[in-house]
Amino acid sequence: MEQRWISLEEALGLVEQRRASGDLRGAEGLCRQVLRAHPAHAAALHLLGVVLHQRGDLKGAIDAVRRAVAVQGGVALFHANLGEMYRQAGRLEEAISEGGLALALEPRNVHALNNLGIARYDREEYEQAAECYRRAIDLRPDWAEAHSNLGNAVLALGAATEALASYRRAIALRPDYVDAHNNLAMALLLSGDFEDGWREFEWRRRRPGREHERLPAPEWQGEGFAGKTLLVMAEEGHGDAIQFLRYLPAVAARGGKLALAVHRPLLALAQRLVPDAEVVALEAPRPRFDLWCPLMSLPRLFDTALDTVPASVPYLSVDPGVVERWRERLAGNGDLKVGLVWSGASKYLHNARRAIAAERLAPLFDVHGVRWFSLQVGKPAAELDRLPRGIADLSTDLTDFTETAGAILALDLVISTDTAVPHLAGALARPVWVMLAFMPDWRWMLDRETNPWYPTMRLFRQPARGAWDQVVDRVGVELRSVLDGHRERLHPPMQAKAE
Repeated sequence: MEQRWISLEEALGLVEQRRASGDLRGAEGLCRQVLRAHPAHAAALHLLGVVLHQRGDLKGAIDAVRRAVAVQGGVALFHANLGEMYRQAGRLEEAISEGGLALALEPRNVHALNNLGIARYDREEYEQAAECYRRAIDLRPDWAEAHSNLGNAVLALGAATEALASYRRAIALRPDYVDAHNNLAMALLLSGDFEDGWREFEWRRRRPGREHERLPAPEWQGEGFAGKTLLVMAEEGHGDAIQFLRYLPAVAARGGKLALAVHRPLLALAQRLVPDAEVVALEAPRPRFDLWCPLMSLPRLFDTALDTVPASVPYLSVDPGVVERWRERLAGNGDLKVGLVWSGASKYLHNARRAIAAERLAPLFDVHGVRWFSLQVGKPAAELDRLPRGIADLSTDLTDFTETAGAILALDLVISTDTAVPHLAGALARPVWVMLAFMPDWRWMLDRETNPWYPTMRLFRQPARGAWDQVVDRVGVELRSVLDGHRERLHPPMQAKAE
C-alpha cells in the first residue's frame, strides 16, 4: 500500500480539527510532532500556544507564542493573543504593550481592542478601557461582550446609569449571557433596585465553576417545609455569609429541620444563631436533606426591598466566656479602644482596589487618647511594621470569627476597609466605620453614609478614585470629634426609609 505524505498545512489543519473537537491532548501531541520537523515554524508555535492555553498551561502558552513572535513578527493575531495571555498571568504592562502592537498592525481588530480594554481595566485605567470598548462597539455594534465590558468600565468611573444601559444592551444581544446578567445584578443592587437586582442576582449560580452546587434535591422556594429537612448552603466569601445569616431564624420558623453548611471559621457563630440546626463546614459531608437553598438567594425569597431589609441587630452572639476573656485582656486606662483592619484576603481578585497600604493609615496615630489594636489577619498582617509603634497585634489569637467577635465586643470602635470584619462588627451591633473605594461593592450602595443592613455602621467614601488620604483625614477628624465628647456619633441614626 502506498504511503501518503501530508503537507505541513494539512498537518496544522489536523491540529486545528482536534483542538476544535476538544481533543486538546491529541492536538498538542500532533503539534509537537510538526515542530520536531519544523522547529521554527511560526504558525505551528502559535497554534501550540493556543492549545496549551486551552489546557491551562499559561506559562507554556506564553513561551510558545513568544517564540512565534520571535520567528515572525508583525502578525497582529500573535501579538493580540500574547497580550491576552500576559493579562491572564497578571503581567499587565506587557499585555498592554502587545495589545498596542496588535492594533498598530490591525487597527480594526475588535478582539485586540476588547482584550486591550480588559488589560487597561485590570490596571484600573478605566477611561482608556472604556475608549477601547467604544471603538470595538463602533466596529461591531452587535458584540455583547464589548457592551458588558463597557458597562464595567463606566461603572468604575461612577456612571451607574450608563453602565445599566450597557449591560441591558449586552443582554438584549445575547439573552443567555451570564456575565452580563451578573454585572447587571451588581449595578442594580448598588443603585438600590433590589426587586430587579435579586432576580438578576440568581445568574451568579450559572457562572463556570459552580456546577457542583446543583444538589440532587428540589430547591426551596420559600414555602413551609414541616416534616422535612432544608439545607442552606453558604456561598462566596465570609462577609457574604455573615451578611445573609440574618435570614436563618426566619427560615427556621417556616418549617421542620434546618441544616446549614457554612465556612469553617463561622461554625460556632452560626450554631449560636440557629441552635436547633445541624451546622457543618462547607467541605464536610452534607447532612441528609429533602430541600436545599443557596444562602444568598434568601433576600429574593423573602422579597427584601430597600425599606424592608431585616436590620435588627445584634443577630450574632458570642459565648460569654470568650467575651469576658477578651474584655479582661483589652481592659485599659479609659482611652478609646479602636480595632483596625486595612486589607481583605489577598487571594480575592479585586482586593487591591478596596485595600489600603498600611503606611497610609499612619496619620490616625496622631490622634491622642486612642489605644489601637490590629484585627488584621493573613498576609497583610505583615504590614504592621509599616505603622507607628503602639498598635497591639491580635492576629495570632484571631483563629476564627468567634475569637474576632470576642475582640470586637471588647472594643469601642472598629475601623476597617471592605472586609468581613465590618460585617461581623455590624452583625454584633458594634460601632464600625468602613473606608470605601470610590466605586464600592454593591452592598455599600451609592452616596450614603449609613447602610441599610447594619444600623451601627458609618461609611467613609473616597471622593475620587485612589483618594485614600482624604478618607483617612476624614476618619481622623471624626475620631477627634468623638474624643472631644461626642461618643454618640459612633452610633449613627437609622437611615430614613426610601420614598
